[in-house]
Amino acid sequence: MTSRTAILLSGHRQVANDAQACPPRRIVGMCDIFISASWYPVALRRDRPIPDVRLHKRGPMLQEYFDELKHVDGKPSWLFDPKTVVEQSNLFTFHPEVRELHAYVLDDENTSNHHFLITAEPLAGCIFFLSHDDDSRVVFDSISDFLNAVNAAQARGLSVSNFHPHLSPVAKDQAAMTSFMHALFQRGECNDLIVSLIPSLDLKDISLLQMLVSDSDFYLGEAVAIEIGKRPSNALLPIATACANHIHLQVSRAGTRALQRIQQLS
Repeated sequence: MTSRTAILLSGHRQVANDAQACPPRRIVGMCDIFISASWYPVALRRDRPIPDVRLHKRGPMLQEYFDELKHVDGKPSWLFDPKTVVEQSNLFTFHPEVRELHAYVLDDENTSNHHFLITAEPLAGCIFFLSHDDDSRVVFDSISDFLNAVNAAQARGLSVSNFHPHLSPVAKDQAAMTSFMHALFQRGECNDLIVSLIPSLDLKDISLLQMLVSDSDFYLGEAVAIEIGKRPSNALLPIATACANHIHLQVSRAGTRALQRIQQLS
């Protein structure tokens, strides 16, 4: 699957387009802070006023993260301290993933990939991985799972990404997750985020999956097909078939693989 995040990060022109589609929104949690005009890229400031910066005390979820971080042995240098979390999170607010999930950047391993703490429902407390070259998705269900991976990576001299689970954790509140996805889809502005969140669905809402596959944005259908291939089920046969018959080659290829995985269940 071609990474939409890589496209998003490739230059200010694409960033500006996404910013116009999804207006900058307040990050809630540690500081209830807006991005400042001095940090905001010129391409984003052309036609949009910049809100004031307003700092407040840390929110409980981010405070919980820093409290647990104290127990990490030999805290690696690539994990940010509280001040850096605030500064760097402001620089990332042009990302729909960051704005809509009220997420805070936690690290920088000099790979152009970052882990974020989500503070907005329906995924509050989960860790989101924003990838430059591969697929962005939720990778840990909790702060403790992330810090356990940090400890393991530190002990073995590896990147935390080596300890990502093959499957994303499924959102605990699927009703809220489905409502959130419907709201994003109806806005028609943040399909990159929808693609990133499909792995967090339990794939039981067939009408939602059909809606995504039927959309003109083939990335949505491809993401659905890829996830069915990872979690095949006979109940998903109609969706996999629709993907396999899709007019776009990327979707049809992923759909064909999903069909094969379902057939292997017999």
